[in-house]
Amino acid sequence: MKKLLMLILFVFCICTMNSYSRELPKESKDIDLRNSKGNSPKPLTMTLNNPISATIDGQLINIHSQIEIENCSVIITNNQGVEIYNNNFYINSSTVFPISLVGNNNGMYAIEIKYNNVILTGEFYSE
Repeated sequence: MKKLLMLILFVFCICTMNSYSRELPKESKDIDLRNSKGNSPKPLTMTLNNPISATIDGQLINIHSQIEIENCSVIITNNQGVEIYNNNFYINSSTVFPISLVGNNNGMYAIEIKYNNVILTGEFYSE
């Protein structure tokens, strides 16, 4: 009887772990942002000179900033050049600005982030 109970408990644990592992959130990925006004061939990293970064997690984009920006503009276009998102917003160093792409098809997208006299561009894949 103990062996049967242990076997049932073992099978239950394996099934629970398997179903839980399918529900874990995806890991966010960095979106490589490039300064389109300069000739920097390398992606920018978040530094005081380039205080903006962006990540994608499934269909959620997060804009991160190290500084306060009163007028940050984000434009996202799909692989056919159709604008699917355009917004101006305020962001400070203690918040993350989320952008949902739910309702859009999976595929390649382009992002443009403008603030002060800086224009950052990048491409990403939305799942």
